[in-house]
Amino acid sequence: MKGKSFALNMLEDEQIAAAQHENNTMLWHKRLGHFHHNAVLYMKKNQIVEGLPDLEEELPICAACQYGKQTRLPFPQKAAWKSTQKLQLVHTDVSGPQKTPYLKVKRDKLDKKSEPGIFIGYSSTSKAYRIYLPQNNKIVVSRDVKFLETEKWSWDEQNQLYIDEDVDELPEELNMIDKNNTWELVDRPSHKKPIGVKWVYRTKLNSDGSINKHKARLVVKGYAQMFGVDFSETFAPVARLDTIRMLLALAAQRKWKIYQLDVKSAFLNGYLEEEIFVEQLEGFAIKGKEEKVYLLKKALYGLRQAPRAWYSRIDTHLLTLGFHKSLSEFTLYIKKIEEDILIVSLYVDDLLVTGSNAGFVNKFKAEMKQVFEMTDLGEMSYFLGMEVHQKQNEIFICQQKYAKEILKKFKMEECKSTSTPMNQKEKFCKEDGAEKVDEGLYRSMIGCLMYLTATRPDIMHVVSLLSRYMHCASEIHFQAAKRVIRYVKGIVDYGIKFSQVQSFNFHGFSDSDWAGCVDDMRSTLGYCFSFGSGVFSWSSRKQEVVAQSTAEAEYIVAVAAVNQALWLRKLLTDLDMKQEVSTKVFVDNQATISIANDPVFHDLSFYEKDLEFAAPKSRRSVESYALVAAEGKAEIVNHMQLKSTRLLEC
Repeated sequence: MKGKSFALNMLEDEQIAAAQHENNTMLWHKRLGHFHHNAVLYMKKNQIVEGLPDLEEELPICAACQYGKQTRLPFPQKAAWKSTQKLQLVHTDVSGPQKTPYLKVKRDKLDKKSEPGIFIGYSSTSKAYRIYLPQNNKIVVSRDVKFLETEKWSWDEQNQLYIDEDVDELPEELNMIDKNNTWELVDRPSHKKPIGVKWVYRTKLNSDGSINKHKARLVVKGYAQMFGVDFSETFAPVARLDTIRMLLALAAQRKWKIYQLDVKSAFLNGYLEEEIFVEQLEGFAIKGKEEKVYLLKKALYGLRQAPRAWYSRIDTHLLTLGFHKSLSEFTLYIKKIEEDILIVSLYVDDLLVTGSNAGFVNKFKAEMKQVFEMTDLGEMSYFLGMEVHQKQNEIFICQQKYAKEILKKFKMEECKSTSTPMNQKEKFCKEDGAEKVDEGLYRSMIGCLMYLTATRPDIMHVVSLLSRYMHCASEIHFQAAKRVIRYVKGIVDYGIKFSQVQSFNFHGFSDSDWAGCVDDMRSTLGYCFSFGSGVFSWSSRKQEVVAQSTAEAEYIVAVAAVNQALWLRKLLTDLDMKQEVSTKVFVDNQATISIANDPVFHDLSFYEKDLEFAAPKSRRSVESYALVAAEGKAEIVNHMQLKSTRLLEC
């Protein structure tokens, strides 16, 4: 230092600058986070990053990069790639930020990413929801759904979407409500909370699958009703399928025609005993009176007590027309006019009418139309999924359309058919070690097959067995259910034919296995009844107690068959067709017949209560006879241990 000045060694400064220039490439390699050298040269060449100095074409070996690739070696605390000075390692976006193009509209990351939709049901193939998207007019299946239960639907005119098929049904339904004087507009009550209403749409099909009509129904949200406040009794009887099939057999024997009537908006005719208030329908509220509510004078669909109110109304009206109600079947009404008879069977809003005099049938239709708004459907052809073909001397029923729908629903239209519905040696149990299957799909399959048993007694036994494993279905149960569908596929157009017989006396067949259920060792009973042509009544179910021998198992099913026979005899007596001869119930077990007919053998059985009931009945009104197993129709309902040719004889 001289004169307050420092002496500079220029040679040393040049050496430092040269060394710094030589390591410039490595320095920027480290600053950019050990970025690839070719990428750094590319950014320099295309001026992507401003301020980069001139870099060498080749990068010296970077120890940090070499060690970084050796992932199995531990990272030491003091490493060459760790920064020790400021700005030695710069964290920055080396090539960005990159812009992601969006084809539709410009969006922000905080914008909504969901689409509004309408919940229309649950998926049958997965645990997800079926959502209708109005914007795209599509139906999607998704489980990522958020339900906005607190928000209301927009009823602005600009958001309206008209459906041509249903738009005409809305005013028709409202006009029917006003015509029946169903409700009255009143002030909102302070002591009761009004119940909401909504629209329900349905497409009604014909037996051939074509569209009959589109229906729009105004229903009450009955789930908001409180027991003891808004309703008390809800039960309303409907006709049993055994009764309907008996009427078909009776009509075929007597050469009668069965006609069908449909009551329009039947539940709107039932009188209410409770005080019920409902809200005005959104979109149809009266202008200037939006705060008012409706007081129901008659029932609406959706009310808990609506079925009972309708049954009480139609029951009272039929009794005033001179009908008397059967004590064995509360939906069967009979009217005797001298030597003629008129029979009416009620199933909710459908009436089946038959009789010996066509003039009385037409008169009854006219009387009913004076009180109720009804549609005359003519001869019975399609009822509860059953296709009814009425000819002069016979009546044939089947479920061909529904069977094809089952094949289509489970995608088995092209499957290979089989001659029997189940393997006769196969036993089912809850814990079989097989893989579990989708319970929803299995339940849907069994439910469809159970509905098919209305005209197919040949699958009654196996469907009854498989229905016991709804909550623990395995691959074995699933394959057994698919075998039933394959069996149905082979004879999809089969059904039951009722024809004339010489002696119109019904008889029954009963049969049972012994300890057929592996899980609880209970037996399965089965019986069926026929007038001599097709069977009209059948059942297959598990016994309520554990039988200790084959004789006791057969005796239990004989008791069940006797009970059913007695009920059928009472029903025929109400129809003025009393059975003058005893009803035969065929049993293929000699021990059971001996116990039923001879009190000496009662000590051999522990079912004293059943013995005391069935034994005197069997000796007085129901006779039991031995029958060879190969000739018994009860095996068709119960065991399915016959060949395919024997299965089709029922």
